Amino acid sequence: MKKVYSLFKTNNHYYVYDANIDKVSKLSSRLYQLILNESEFQNDQEYDNLCKKGFFQSSKLNLAKRPETDVIDDFYKRKLGNVIFQTTQNCNLRCAYCPYSQSNMNNRNHNILNMPLNTAKKVLDFIHMHSVDRENISIGFYGGEPLLNFDLIKNIVNYANNIFLGKELIYSITTNLTVITNEMLRFFEDNKFEIMVSLDGAKESNDKNRKYYSKKRSVFDTVIQNLKEIHNNYPYINSKCVISMVMDPAECLDEYDDLIKEYPFMKSYRYNAVIQEDLFSDNKNIWSDRFKNQYYYKMFLCYISKIKKYKFENDLFLFENAPEILKENISNRYIFDNNTLIDNPFVLTSGMCTIGKHKLFVDVHGNFYPCEKVGETNKDFLIGNCIEGFDLKKCTDLINFTSLFSDRCLNCIAMRDCQMCIKDFAVSGVYNEKSEEICEHYQNTFMEQLRAKAILHEALFEGGENSEIQ
Repeated sequence: MKKVYSLFKTNNHYYVYDANIDKVSKLSSRLYQLILNESEFQNDQEYDNLCKKGFFQSSKLNLAKRPETDVIDDFYKRKLGNVIFQTTQNCNLRCAYCPYSQSNMNNRNHNILNMPLNTAKKVLDFIHMHSVDRENISIGFYGGEPLLNFDLIKNIVNYANNIFLGKELIYSITTNLTVITNEMLRFFEDNKFEIMVSLDGAKESNDKNRKYYSKKRSVFDTVIQNLKEIHNNYPYINSKCVISMVMDPAECLDEYDDLIKEYPFMKSYRYNAVIQEDLFSDNKNIWSDRFKNQYYYKMFLCYISKIKKYKFENDLFLFENAPEILKENISNRYIFDNNTLIDNPFVLTSGMCTIGKHKLFVDVHGNFYPCEKVGETNKDFLIGNCIEGFDLKKCTDLINFTSLFSDRCLNCIAMRDCQMCIKDFAVSGVYNEKSEEICEHYQNTFMEQLRAKAILHEALFEGGENSEIQ
């Protein structure tokens, strides 16, 4: 195995990160340049001291099987409980970035297929039979636009309420909110639904990408009017409503912040803001310099708000979940100049979740997929169905999919914190050479994040109180 380390620098310091021992250390500019130039070292005290701490050594690691592999069969037999129904493959919108609206063949296209009631009941019966150790059952609805098959949603809820007696039922739906009626809202209020509403900022930014299929009126105007109705008349839904905001990085981030300025009542909602994915898209993302600068500045504020308890509510309402995530990422995991070595010779790679545990996506035919983000046309991700159950071998293979390129993993700078997911292979499939390109993306992302953490560490913890960011 080769030595697995990488150099990086900030405005103030030079650093080396060694993946084998999962540690960062500062370097002098002299040693940084010598290593960068691949010089040989003889009697170099700084280099020798780092070697004694475990830096620059050849890897002795092994790729570990993910621990859930040995218990996944038991989980599928007794602990299922998070299911997402694809009620329909139809939608009344044609959003520019939607994977189902593209002209390529990377995913299915919108169509008029609906899930039949008997299929939905078979799915619920299957979940009921395999959830004896669960105290709660989470049932979600997805599309297409799921409200185009509202009758099925009502029947699923009524059937679930009857068969899951004694268990807590949690209902949720992801909707564009353009076809909702008061009848639907009353039903969701009565059954304690959590609602995620797609709305991409203020009118101009939303209507640029989110358009009706057969109408020319504003999607934004319809959604805002329906959100006002929820805000004024449906207190439970209002308290559980989340705005899913897909941000186009070619635009200015201010356009998304403007939503609250124009509609103050929108501040009562929670937000899930993400950069639009281009995995299935005909056109790939282009990041404007202004958006990039604004976005990373807000991420920086998220770090500060969590570590130093400063408040930036007006700046960070779109990123309310980010501080907790970032706090975990800036933990003391990367210890500077620490003598403690990692003795565990095994490493887990990828950011893969346990398939079927956090989500189980069921399409209109009753087929099982790991989640709604993988391609339904790619049979690599078809993991079972409501009649035959799970393909256990395929599930365990997908959980451990990075074993397909284990040597590359053990020589990768991001091996300790790889965020790769099988959804990254939703177009190409897992079993191909595309993985090298995907790996390179995660390697670059890892080093960018590591550099950002070093910059923040310097700003917050070096030089005493006077050096803190104000």
